[in-house]
Amino acid sequence: MEFTQEQVARVPQGSRFPGSSEVLESIIGKYKIMQGERGQFGVTGIVLSIGAFVGRLTVDCIGRVLATIDGTALKDWEQTNLGATI
Repeated sequence: MEFTQEQVARVPQGSRFPGSSEVLESIIGKYKIMQGERGQFGVTGIVLSIGAFVGRLTVDCIGRVLATIDGTALKDWEQTNLGATI
């Protein structure tokens, strides 16, 4: 209980953090569905979709992201941070 109280105290007011195994399993399940057939190739850039499962998205937020990040930058991030998977 003490550990949990310490961790909860670190969460900013109004923030949401997945913490129960049920929530985490649901997120992983949604991720696997999004990956579909690509799942056989390991972790791909679709891992970034996990933020959409737990975040608060607005039309404004999505518009800013689409205007800020292009496909080349995303591909570069994927190669740098995930590398090749088999």
